[in-house]
Amino acid sequence: QVAVLSSGFLTIDESIKLLTALKQSRLYREDQNSYMLYPDIVLPLFINKNNIEPDLVERSVLLKLMLNNDQNNIIYKDLNEGYHFQNDIINAETLKKKLYELENNPEYKQYVNDEFNFILDIYEKTFGHREFTGRATTFYKYEGLGSIYWHMVSKLLLAAQEVYFSAEANPGEKEKIQKLKKICYDIKDGIETENSPAKFGAFPTDPYSHTPSFAGAQQPGMTGKVKEDIIYRIREIGIKVHSGKIIINPSLLKAEEFTKKTETFFYYDLSGLEQKIQCGDKSIAFTFCQVPFVYKLSVCSKIIAHMQNGITVKVDGLEFEENMSQSIFNREGKIRYVEVFIDKKKF
Repeated sequence: QVAVLSSGFLTIDESIKLLTALKQSRLYREDQNSYMLYPDIVLPLFINKNNIEPDLVERSVLLKLMLNNDQNNIIYKDLNEGYHFQNDIINAETLKKKLYELENNPEYKQYVNDEFNFILDIYEKTFGHREFTGRATTFYKYEGLGSIYWHMVSKLLLAAQEVYFSAEANPGEKEKIQKLKKICYDIKDGIETENSPAKFGAFPTDPYSHTPSFAGAQQPGMTGKVKEDIIYRIREIGIKVHSGKIIINPSLLKAEEFTKKTETFFYYDLSGLEQKIQCGDKSIAFTFCQVPFVYKLSVCSKIIAHMQNGITVKVDGLEFEENMSQSIFNREGKIRYVEVFIDKKKF
């Protein structure tokens, strides 16, 4: 799902249909409002493995003839009339060698030639080796059955965001844009930083590998999901770089993220010294390339760059000039901080 969403192959309508169907599928876990890597299934017991379907044996002249001759080096019948492959046949290549050896026996040679591929098919049908996709389908922990693999959920969130911005490029798709926005919010709500410790089963601000169906989050550590979360957050707060220029488009931000009162924003400048900025209510502060950005809700959209030499540079709209953008990218230290005034009607 993530691969096809990110490929750009699907239309906006098809992407919405896929993301909607995903939540209605067996991959969705309601208890965490998130998605498993594989649907949960009940694995067969050990005693239920290596049981050959009787009708398959009945269709094989070679196998029946060998059993009648008490030759059990390929399959054998147990006391309960069940059929099984011999335990020294560890893979299809071992089985092939045994079949080739039978060609030396005139009684079996013709049947080996006629049923060679059929017997290999019986072996595959019995064990399903080609269906093996790694540990994720063979046990119930790690990225296993019934487990949420958080790195993959972050990839899904990032892919959904990519589709959202593709739709947003077409102003005539307002209804679809709103649907995709809700989908992004819903996927993000399931990611651990949005959950309570009681629900998540661990500190929700720490990155974890997976959550099995029978326990809380497992394996804390700097997992790959951190990368996707950072990329998503940069785009969510509206930072986009196009043709060497910074463009601000915080359309995925929620109004409740803006402060309700005056707050102090602490940060470290390019020299490694702690600095602070007083931010009024209805604002958001963060750094980009170590330059503080302060968003403020306003009646119009504009940018004011406060330079280290005391000069202020005003830009109408939310697109930085190229030289200012390059100065930020290169960490030149010429810009002390940036105020971004955003039209509050967008929220």
